[in-house]
Amino acid sequence: RVTIELPADYPEGLPVVREVGGRIPWHEDSHVETDGKACVMIPDDRWRAFPKGAPFRRFLEGPVHNFFLGQSLVARGDKWPFGEWQHGPSGVLQYYRELIGTEDVRTVARFLYVLKKLNFKPHMDCPCGSGRKIEKCCKSKVLDLRMKIPPATATKAMMKLRMEVSPYNGPRLR
Repeated sequence: RVTIELPADYPEGLPVVREVGGRIPWHEDSHVETDGKACVMIPDDRWRAFPKGAPFRRFLEGPVHNFFLGQSLVARGDKWPFGEWQHGPSGVLQYYRELIGTEDVRTVARFLYVLKKLNFKPHMDCPCGSGRKIEKCCKSKVLDLRMKIPPATATKAMMKLRMEVSPYNGPRLR
């Protein structure tokens, strides 16, 4: 049995899914919070999994279906089928490392810093760390990421990861 609650700000906010039949343990290893809320998707990945404006059916056929299919397979001893990220800040960092294509936390922080700006300037230093300007380096990558990750999402990610950017020594973890 499953319940799905639409938040007051839906479709802006994501629906809340809970398995209420008692078949899935409520803990991080099962991607379920202690209050029973299922982590059917990382909110930062909404652009791909359930874009704003998509029909509700896409949420059911995508993230919800994949979550419960994964639960069924893991329950019988298989691995998570869709490469799920870890729970909490570790999963957010995994997501951005994969999306940006780096293992370096400072590079992730620099990209998020650029993405959180409402209007980034192409003459800013490139977040990849090359020492060149964005317009001469990773402009297309930054523009592609901007289409996927809005400034508010990048800001929330930096807060989840406890990242800050100092004008003197660049991005760092708090």
